Amino acid sequence: MNVTSQLNSDWYKVCFNDIGGNGCNSDSSWMNSEIPYNVSDMINNLSKYDTIYLEDPHIYYNTDYIESLEDWVSEGKSLILSEHVMCREQGSGSYSNTSYRCNPPGSNSDNWNIFDVRIHQRAEAHGWSNCWNVEVFNESEGYNLELGEKLAFEERSWAEGLISEDFEVIARYRNGKFQCGGSNTNLGDSQKQPSIAFWKYGDGMIFYFGDFQVEMDNNEFSADVLTKLIETAYYFTTSSKTGSCVFYGKVFPAYDLTGEISIKKQSGGVLIENE
Repeated sequence: MNVTSQLNSDWYKVCFNDIGGNGCNSDSSWMNSEIPYNVSDMINNLSKYDTIYLEDPHIYYNTDYIESLEDWVSEGKSLILSEHVMCREQGSGSYSNTSYRCNPPGSNSDNWNIFDVRIHQRAEAHGWSNCWNVEVFNESEGYNLELGEKLAFEERSWAEGLISEDFEVIARYRNGKFQCGGSNTNLGDSQKQPSIAFWKYGDGMIFYFGDFQVEMDNNEFSADVLTKLIETAYYFTTSSKTGSCVFYGKVFPAYDLTGEISIKKQSGGVLIENE
């Protein structure tokens, strides 16, 4: 995997008994042999980590996992979230904590207030993967994304900033009806809403993607965008501990910088050169 080849990462599995037949309970599941630990183990090991990426975790509402992660991020850690952070709310029925579905008390229409934002959990994004439905309109050093770049998300969850004054939106879902596959379609209540964003939480940072299954024209999402963000989030956390300064930028033309280097402000920019 790209993340494993570039990062020294630990892996934890999220398993459900009602997805893909027997899910991770199946004897043939590769996760049982390749990834022995689950999200509960991760929560018990939070103190080991500075950066965590949660991919489509479907956290159950009656656990204390969100509270534990909130405390952990507040201490100066970095958390990356994608797709359905919480279990998918169903209007009726009773589901165990080994299901991806849940029926919490009351009804919130699958909108969850966590980490000072409201996560609006949604399903399919019409037009994926042949038609783009997300556009980047704000560049940030943490993301390997360019202004105006277009992406296709399989699903259309989005985040709404509630409390944080530092809620920064990188990309939004497209607006209005659009032609895809010979028919008009739109993204419902996800239109123009934040699909990629980040914000400060306590002394830490949270980064959000509405989906992790993404098609891009010029890049491979997990290798070029996700892995870069994990690296950036990690350096943000570790540099805040040491008091060092970390920044990112594009270099043109490309030069190799090795050994001792000098960094200085010059002509409204930053000059980096070999000593």
